[in-house]
Amino acid sequence: MLNTLVREWMTAAGAAPEKVTHVVMTHLHADHVGWNTTWQDGRWVPTFPNARYYIPKQDFDFCKEGKNKESGVIDVFGDSFFDSVMPIIEEGLGVMMEAPQEIADCLVVEPAPGHSPGQVAFRVRSRGEEGLFCGDILHSPIQIVRPDVNSGYCIWEDAARTTRMEFLNRAADREALIMPVHFGEPHCGYIRRQGDGFLFEPAQW
Repeated sequence: MLNTLVREWMTAAGAAPEKVTHVVMTHLHADHVGWNTTWQDGRWVPTFPNARYYIPKQDFDFCKEGKNKESGVIDVFGDSFFDSVMPIIEEGLGVMMEAPQEIADCLVVEPAPGHSPGQVAFRVRSRGEEGLFCGDILHSPIQIVRPDVNSGYCIWEDAARTTRMEFLNRAADREALIMPVHFGEPHCGYIRRQGDGFLFEPAQW
């Protein structure tokens, strides 16, 4: 229900909603599924009617079974599961996704549980270089220096720390461009080793 120009920006960039063929989600938290659907004629309909929506299966099962509502679990999914995920399933556009698999001949799905039960990362390679879309493995560059620090929204805290450390080692070893969701400008960068730890090198554009 946000009043933004996302649709217009996408159209101006040559990606009008009807042209989109693949929608991928790292996880199903409310702030990561909001553009799946649009309010139209009194109901939620898929924003991208000709796309297949790739949904992390473990996250879907977690919400479908009501585990996100259990006592003691941080519910970062909320009602968005019903207005931004289930309408996709009901229209037959949802595809359950698990690692390892490849999507659209370019995105390799890698497991990244902890922040949510089924969170995944996406790896893309081109011309000898690699990029990693890491969802919410990292919320802040602080977590690169202090991988033990979780955000307030990590459901499985120990698993989130383990996933983060594995991701940092992998990104450093591969010299991959990391593309987090919540970093400020310049948004993307590289993980470099510093002694026994890591530092963040912002990408230069």
